[in-house]
Amino acid sequence: MRYYAFGRPALAAFAGLTRSAVALRFAGKDAPLTVSKHGGGSARGRLPLIFTMRFASIVLIEDHAILREGLRTLLELEPDLKVVGEASSGADGVRVVQSTSPTLVITDLTMPGGSGLRTIDKLRAVCPNLRVLVLTASRTDEYIGAALSAGADGYVLKDASRAELLRAIRSVIAGRKYFSEPRPRQRDHLH
Repeated sequence: MRYYAFGRPALAAFAGLTRSAVALRFAGKDAPLTVSKHGGGSARGRLPLIFTMRFASIVLIEDHAILREGLRTLLELEPDLKVVGEASSGADGVRVVQSTSPTLVITDLTMPGGSGLRTIDKLRAVCPNLRVLVLTASRTDEYIGAALSAGADGYVLKDASRAELLRAIRSVIAGRKYFSEPRPRQRDHLH
Protein backbone atom coordinates (compact mmCIF):
# COMPACT_ATOMS: atom_id res chain seq x y z
CA MET A 1 0.00 0.00 0.00
CA ARG A 2 1.08 3.55 -0.65
CA TYR A 3 -0.07 6.74 1.08
CA TYR A 4 -2.11 9.64 -0.24
CA ALA A 5 -2.06 13.04 1.47
CA PHE A 6 -4.95 15.48 1.21
CA GLY A 7 -4.14 19.20 1.30
CA ARG A 8 -6.38 22.06 2.32
CA PRO A 9 -8.68 22.00 -0.76
CA ALA A 10 -9.80 18.47 0.10
CA LEU A 11 -10.54 19.34 3.72
CA ALA A 12 -14.00 20.63 2.84
CA ALA A 13 -14.95 17.04 1.99
CA PHE A 14 -14.01 16.01 5.54
CA ALA A 15 -15.70 18.92 7.36
CA GLY A 16 -17.69 17.81 10.37
CA LEU A 17 -16.81 14.13 10.04
CA THR A 18 -15.21 12.06 12.75
CA ARG A 19 -12.09 10.05 11.98
CA SER A 20 -14.20 6.89 11.68
CA ALA A 21 -16.71 8.57 9.36
CA VAL A 22 -13.90 9.85 7.15
CA ALA A 23 -12.39 6.38 6.95
CA LEU A 24 -15.72 4.79 6.07
CA ARG A 25 -16.72 7.51 3.62
CA PHE A 26 -13.52 7.71 1.62
CA ALA A 27 -11.53 4.56 2.21
CA GLY A 28 -14.12 1.88 2.67
CA LYS A 29 -14.26 0.12 6.00
CA ASP A 30 -11.19 -2.04 5.27
CA ALA A 31 -8.69 0.69 4.35
CA PRO A 32 -7.22 2.40 7.44
CA LEU A 33 -6.99 6.18 7.56
CA THR A 34 -4.57 8.21 9.65
CA VAL A 35 -5.42 11.74 10.68
CA SER A 36 -2.73 13.95 12.17
CA LYS A 37 -2.10 17.60 12.98
CA HIS A 38 1.24 19.06 11.98
CA GLY A 39 3.13 22.26 12.60
CA GLY A 40 2.52 25.25 14.77
CA GLY A 41 -0.36 27.63 14.64
CA SER A 42 -1.03 29.50 11.45
CA ALA A 43 -1.50 33.26 11.22
CA ARG A 44 -5.10 32.75 12.31
CA GLY A 45 -4.08 30.45 15.18
CA ARG A 46 -5.33 27.23 13.52
CA LEU A 47 -3.34 24.06 13.04
CA PRO A 48 -3.28 22.81 9.44
CA LEU A 49 -4.75 19.33 9.13
CA ILE A 50 -3.18 16.67 6.94
CA PHE A 51 -5.14 13.53 6.18
CA THR A 52 -3.00 10.59 5.14
CA MET A 53 -4.70 7.57 3.64
CA ARG A 54 -3.23 4.38 2.28
CA PHE A 55 -4.19 3.67 -1.28
CA ALA A 56 -4.14 0.53 -3.34
CA SER A 57 -2.05 0.57 -6.50
CA ILE A 58 -3.69 -0.97 -9.57
CA VAL A 59 -2.52 -2.18 -12.98
CA LEU A 60 -5.08 -2.46 -15.79
CA ILE A 61 -4.64 -5.18 -18.43
CA GLU A 62 -7.21 -4.73 -21.19
CA ASP A 63 -6.79 -4.84 -24.95
CA HIS A 64 -9.45 -2.20 -25.67
CA ALA A 65 -7.98 1.28 -25.17
CA ILE A 66 -11.35 2.93 -24.57
CA LEU A 67 -12.09 0.52 -21.71
CA ARG A 68 -8.66 1.11 -20.12
CA GLU A 69 -9.17 4.88 -20.36
CA GLY A 70 -12.67 4.62 -18.90
CA LEU A 71 -11.50 2.42 -16.03
CA ARG A 72 -8.62 4.77 -15.28
CA THR A 73 -10.97 7.75 -15.24
CA LEU A 74 -13.43 5.94 -12.95
CA LEU A 75 -10.69 4.82 -10.56
CA GLU A 76 -9.06 8.27 -10.44
CA LEU A 77 -12.25 9.54 -8.77
CA GLU A 78 -11.56 7.27 -5.80
CA PRO A 79 -8.98 8.65 -3.33
CA ASP A 80 -8.04 5.18 -2.05
CA LEU A 81 -7.32 3.70 -5.51
CA LYS A 82 -4.47 4.63 -7.86
CA VAL A 83 -3.76 3.27 -11.33
CA VAL A 84 0.02 2.85 -11.59
CA GLY A 85 0.20 1.09 -14.94
CA GLU A 86 -1.66 -0.13 -17.98
CA ALA A 87 -1.09 -2.80 -20.62
CA SER A 88 -2.90 -3.94 -23.74
CA SER A 89 -1.71 -7.55 -23.61
CA GLY A 90 -0.95 -10.18 -21.01
CA ALA A 91 2.78 -10.17 -21.79
CA ASP A 92 2.98 -6.39 -21.42
CA GLY A 93 0.91 -6.65 -18.23
CA VAL A 94 3.41 -9.03 -16.67
CA ARG A 95 6.23 -6.57 -17.43
CA VAL A 96 4.26 -3.66 -15.93
CA VAL A 97 3.51 -5.69 -12.79
CA GLN A 98 7.20 -6.60 -12.42
CA SER A 99 8.16 -2.93 -12.51
CA THR A 100 5.35 -1.55 -10.31
CA SER A 101 4.49 -4.32 -7.79
CA PRO A 102 0.84 -3.25 -7.52
CA THR A 103 -1.72 -4.33 -4.95
CA LEU A 104 -4.24 -5.37 -7.60
CA VAL A 105 -4.45 -6.24 -11.29
CA ILE A 106 -7.70 -5.86 -13.17
CA THR A 107 -7.51 -8.04 -16.28
CA ASP A 108 -9.67 -9.33 -19.09
CA LEU A 109 -9.67 -13.04 -19.93
CA THR A 110 -9.81 -12.77 -23.71
CA MET A 111 -7.03 -10.75 -25.29
CA PRO A 112 -5.01 -11.07 -28.48
CA GLY A 113 -1.73 -12.91 -28.15
CA GLY A 114 -2.69 -15.31 -25.42
CA SER A 115 -5.10 -16.45 -22.80
CA GLY A 116 -5.91 -14.30 -19.81
CA LEU A 117 -5.78 -17.50 -17.77
CA ARG A 118 -2.08 -18.00 -18.62
CA THR A 119 -1.56 -14.33 -17.82
CA ILE A 120 -2.93 -14.88 -14.29
CA ASP A 121 -0.44 -17.72 -13.77
CA LYS A 122 2.45 -15.54 -14.97
CA LEU A 123 1.33 -12.61 -12.81
CA ARG A 124 1.26 -14.86 -9.74
CA ALA A 125 4.76 -16.11 -10.59
CA VAL A 126 6.27 -12.59 -10.68
CA CYS A 127 4.22 -11.16 -7.79
CA PRO A 128 2.91 -13.89 -5.46
CA ASN A 129 0.94 -11.56 -3.14
CA LEU A 130 -0.82 -9.84 -6.02
CA ARG A 131 -4.62 -9.71 -5.99
CA VAL A 132 -6.26 -10.43 -9.36
CA LEU A 133 -9.72 -9.27 -10.40
CA VAL A 134 -11.03 -10.52 -13.74
CA LEU A 135 -13.23 -8.01 -15.59
CA THR A 136 -14.71 -9.72 -18.61
CA ALA A 137 -17.76 -10.22 -20.80
CA SER A 138 -17.36 -14.00 -20.52
CA ARG A 139 -20.19 -15.18 -18.30
CA THR A 140 -20.14 -18.96 -18.66
CA ASP A 141 -19.53 -21.28 -15.72
CA GLU A 142 -16.59 -22.71 -17.67
CA TYR A 143 -14.79 -19.34 -17.75
CA ILE A 144 -15.58 -18.58 -14.12
CA GLY A 145 -14.28 -21.99 -13.01
CA ALA A 146 -11.16 -21.62 -15.14
CA ALA A 147 -10.47 -18.15 -13.70
CA LEU A 148 -10.81 -19.53 -10.16
CA SER A 149 -8.50 -22.42 -10.97
CA ALA A 150 -5.95 -20.00 -12.43
CA GLY A 151 -5.93 -18.04 -9.17
CA ALA A 152 -8.34 -15.13 -9.72
CA ASP A 153 -9.55 -13.49 -6.51
CA GLY A 154 -12.63 -12.04 -8.13
CA TYR A 155 -14.69 -12.10 -11.29
CA VAL A 156 -16.81 -9.17 -12.49
CA LEU A 157 -18.79 -8.91 -15.69
CA LYS A 158 -18.26 -5.91 -17.94
CA ASP A 159 -21.94 -5.03 -17.68
CA ALA A 160 -21.57 -4.48 -13.91
CA SER A 161 -22.45 -1.10 -12.45
CA ARG A 162 -19.79 1.32 -11.24
CA ALA A 163 -20.84 0.59 -7.66
CA GLU A 164 -20.48 -3.16 -8.14
CA LEU A 165 -17.06 -2.80 -9.74
CA LEU A 166 -15.82 -0.63 -6.86
CA ARG A 167 -17.29 -3.09 -4.33
CA ALA A 168 -15.47 -5.94 -6.11
CA ILE A 169 -12.17 -4.03 -6.19
CA ARG A 170 -12.30 -3.18 -2.49
CA SER A 171 -13.37 -6.70 -1.54
CA VAL A 172 -10.50 -8.30 -3.45
CA ILE A 173 -7.99 -5.79 -2.06
CA ALA A 174 -9.22 -6.65 1.45
CA GLY A 175 -8.50 -10.33 0.79
CA ARG A 176 -12.07 -11.46 0.16
CA LYS A 177 -13.30 -13.25 -2.96
CA TYR A 178 -15.86 -11.49 -5.13
CA PHE A 179 -17.96 -12.90 -7.95
CA SER A 180 -20.66 -11.09 -9.91
CA GLU A 181 -24.11 -12.54 -9.80
CA PRO A 182 -24.90 -14.00 -13.22
CA ARG A 183 -27.33 -11.86 -15.19
CA PRO A 184 -29.18 -12.91 -18.32
CA ARG A 185 -27.90 -11.30 -21.49
CA GLN A 186 -29.92 -8.34 -22.76
CA ARG A 187 -31.00 -8.69 -26.36
CA ASP A 188 -31.48 -5.79 -28.70
CA HIS A 189 -35.00 -5.60 -30.01
CA LEU A 190 -35.80 -3.93 -33.31
CA HIS A 191 -39.10 -2.10 -33.41
